Amino acid sequence: MRLIVPMGGRGTRLRPFSHTTPKPLLPLLGRPAIVHILDAFAGALGRPVDEAVFVLGPDAASGVRDALAAACDAHGLRAAFAVQPEPLGTAHAIACAGDAMDGEILTCWADTLFTPDRGAAPLASGDVDLVAWTVHVDDPRRFGVVARDENGRIVRLIEKPTTAEWTETLIGAYYVREGAALRTAVDDMLASGATGAGGEFQLTDAYDRLVQNGARMATAPAARWLDTGTLASYRQTVRALLDAGEHETAASGARGESVIVAPSYVHPDADVRRSVIGPYAVVEAGAVIRDAVVRDSVVMREAIVRHSALSGALLGDRASASGANGALVLGDDSEVHADG
Repeated sequence: MRLIVPMGGRGTRLRPFSHTTPKPLLPLLGRPAIVHILDAFAGALGRPVDEAVFVLGPDAASGVRDALAAACDAHGLRAAFAVQPEPLGTAHAIACAGDAMDGEILTCWADTLFTPDRGAAPLASGDVDLVAWTVHVDDPRRFGVVARDENGRIVRLIEKPTTAEWTETLIGAYYVREGAALRTAVDDMLASGATGAGGEFQLTDAYDRLVQNGARMATAPAARWLDTGTLASYRQTVRALLDAGEHETAASGARGESVIVAPSYVHPDADVRRSVIGPYAVVEAGAVIRDAVVRDSVVMREAIVRHSALSGALLGDRASASGANGALVLGDDSEVHADG
């Protein structure tokens, strides 16, 4: 079973981090985002994903493929790559995966994280052709929705509806029993120029074609829907994961002459001394914190914070801050030394 992840966009809403770190590799409490996505699908389907196919843009940063491959390899997963030569829409991005669309496939946006409903049994995927994970949103007009008839039967999938008549909202995570059918639908759209919302080829429209062609479709409830597509939503996702306590987090207490205030996460390989960490702080692997207060902030891998009081801050990999205060945002390898 393959997971296809379209990520050909420029990630402008997540700059400066997207300049160097692809969304699936953003650290989330000690694990890259892609692993959270894989875990969600494995839990919902009762079996693991075998391969991840990343659809990159033509100007993907140097080393992105190696980094993604290494992350997948560390979790026993094969990685493959395709290129979307120009941004013509989400359906076009999936089509660029080519032969990787054959067989059972999953599709999910690179910045989507979800938790399947733990009360539901693993999906009996042989009984349906298409599954979409959904949540209910009071006003879903910015998203895609599932439209049902008076008997509850799925009759349409609509991208960015003009009304809020239907509130069962698509989160961008799907299972397809036979990807060749989706491939045919997308190829037909591209050949006929059937663009949708925003003048682009929309994946929701391709899935709607499957429904119109008689595909047996079901929806599955997502207990939680998060994303990492913007700096604000990344910060909100970190807070939600800390609140949920689903991952190993540091309990309140002392460490290296420091105080850790829950909920917070301090990676075992971080070096924290004479500091106050938390609440809602994340300190990733290899980070160094000295004589500092770090609250409601994320300090990414191998970053250094000294003599600072940070609140609402985001520090990228290997960033360095000294004598800094407040809601500092530093991209990877950036430095601020306010104390000279």
